Amino acid sequence: MFRGEPISTYYSPQLEQIDEKICALIQERKKIAGDNPELPSEETFQSWGKKFGHYPDMLREIFTMMQNEDVFRPRVEPKKFRCFVPVMSGQKFGDQMICVTHLRQYENASVLSLTVASPFDYKEHDDQRQLDYELKIPDSSYDCRSDDGSGSEGLWIRNYIITPAIPDELPDLKLVFQEQEFFPKQKRTGNVFELNLRKTN
Repeated sequence: MFRGEPISTYYSPQLEQIDEKICALIQERKKIAGDNPELPSEETFQSWGKKFGHYPDMLREIFTMMQNEDVFRPRVEPKKFRCFVPVMSGQKFGDQMICVTHLRQYENASVLSLTVASPFDYKEHDDQRQLDYELKIPDSSYDCRSDDGSGSEGLWIRNYIITPAIPDELPDLKLVFQEQEFFPKQKRTGNVFELNLRKTN
């Protein structure tokens, strides 16, 4: 994807008016879609391509970028590690055990580690589906971003960068994890689980 400087040095005022309307429509779509920015069907892409004279692949790319808007957010890299904060919060979720064991505290962010223990191998489970979890902290100003993760037979660990940093004396926060399928098709499964963040001695 090209993200450099615009190729053209001239920008028509007529185009600017149209492009502003496109931006307004994108904003309206986001409000209606909420946390579930669904993609049109393949048949719809084909139909719109014929109706408006566009390549269906181009339309699919545009809508996919809107679905994955999160990747365009400015990325915060944790800087200057301060300490570990022990946390113990977990629950049984289906046939899995979900838990948060600690926070890594930095000057500008917190890194939360989610551990998912299962009786199956993630690489072979459920017809080769690859599952992940999106983190949100409702009713707060915290921004949560998925970071690196690793897995083996029966165990999956996902890290999340949270900004600004959560205070060392943990406030009463609810962690909401939304299960989503990344392969073969990116979509939310509808499964949600919640954990309460609390510090251990």
